[in-house]
Amino acid sequence: MIRLLLVDDHPSSRTPLAMILDRERDLCVVAQAGSLAEAREAIELLDGDVDLALLDLDLPDGTGTDLIGDLRAANPRALALVLTAFYERERIANGWRLGPQACWIRLLTSAR
Repeated sequence: MIRLLLVDDHPSSRTPLAMILDRERDLCVVAQAGSLAEAREAIELLDGDVDLALLDLDLPDGTGTDLIGDLRAANPRALALVLTAFYERERIANGWRLGPQACWIRLLTSAR
């Protein structure tokens, strides 16, 4: 069972994604966080027992990639996947240097 931490400051994105991921047989969303501070608290409360973190790149109190060091300190085998709605190469490249395993770019469309 893959224990997943989901970090996104938009509940309208985070909640449905958590519901979808929780339906997967091999995944368990063990915590959700809307900020860097909440994510750090979750890692501490879970005693580092997180296998995978899905991290929003843009959080109100930092970036998802700021959490990667804390995640790896708590569990060196933990993996990180960065989520972002931004397609700015420089922002993605800066985040990539911090060591996530992948970057998932969310494509947003406007309602007409």
